Amino acid sequence: MTVRPQIADESDPGRNDSSQPGQGPASTKGSRSIMTVDQLCDYLGVARSTLYDWHAKGRAPRSIKLPGGQRRYRVTDVEAFLIEHEDGGAA
Repeated sequence: MTVRPQIADESDPGRNDSSQPGQGPASTKGSRSIMTVDQLCDYLGVARSTLYDWHAKGRAPRSIKLPGGQRRYRVTDVEAFLIEHEDGGAA
């Protein structure tokens, strides 16, 4: 069974994204397909420092690096990362 990440709605006041128009995650047909660093860390339950350490070691989910240096993650890439790192133990 595939678990889809729950991503905050654009109207969510707890978002840490820039308040500039066009700076939030992209939308596709009403559902988000891009996650920010903070959204990914919340979803995975890891600290930002852990995610950055994974990037330094080449072990992080595939990401998109924007011209300003920010990273974004496609939900499909996050799902692939999770499948790749699934434990093969009995359910």
